[in-house]
Amino acid sequence: MITLNGSYRLKTRRVEAALAAYTYAARACSVRPSDMMLVAVHPWDVDGAKRVGLGTVWLNRQGRQYPNYFLAPDHSLTALSELAGIIG
Repeated sequence: MITLNGSYRLKTRRVEAALAAYTYAARACSVRPSDMMLVAVHPWDVDGAKRVGLGTVWLNRQGRQYPNYFLAPDHSLTALSELAGIIG
């Protein structure tokens, strides 16, 4: 497991995940981005990972609506314990 603290920049009132962090993680693990999965509570992290080809899971503990201006996650969970059902 690799944990990254994403680096963010504010650009015209929009926060963008640093896509390089996800491609770096794939290279560091010697795998394709499509062979990785990001589980995140922040929609902007899900969006960034999805843009570089990672599988994505949104951990939505508070039952909120996912923002439609971000790319949708592959899966949505309300509890981390549900992750085992996704990854097998």
